[in-house]
Amino acid sequence: MRDEHEDDLFTPSLSGGRLGVPPAGERPWRLGSQFYVAFLGGPVAAGLVGYLNGRRLGLPSARLAAIAAMGLASLAAVAVALAVVGGSDNRPLRLLSAVGGVVAYLGIRQLQQGADRRYGVGRRDDETYDSLWLPGLGIVVLGGLAAAVVLAVVAR
Repeated sequence: MRDEHEDDLFTPSLSGGRLGVPPAGERPWRLGSQFYVAFLGGPVAAGLVGYLNGRRLGLPSARLAAIAAMGLASLAAVAVALAVVGGSDNRPLRLLSAVGGVVAYLGIRQLQQGADRRYGVGRRDDETYDSLWLPGLGIVVLGGLAAAVVLAVVAR
């Protein structure tokens, strides 16, 4: 006499629930790699890489807006600090931009962390994430230029 409920005990509960790894170019970037983009590119680059990665992670639009707002708020804080500190050379500008990028990164990472953990569960690390080298380099250049233009206007 066999009961059908005993068979259910040995069936996997998560079968069919796990999505495959997205193709290259659509996978998210590692959260730790975004630090370097934020440090080198400043707050605009931090917001941009966070926003793009949030889209890859499937974050809701409210979270994406919060990521963009963090980048812009950090840029505004750097602009205010530059106005207070002043200075005609580029040294305080680069330092303040790097600090603003790192501060923005810390908040942006928090907004992405839950979705990144869910994405990475049960996946092998070597094929789970895309490389941030080339896109990161472009984001550093674009974000750095955008921040430099805004901060140069404030510094005058």
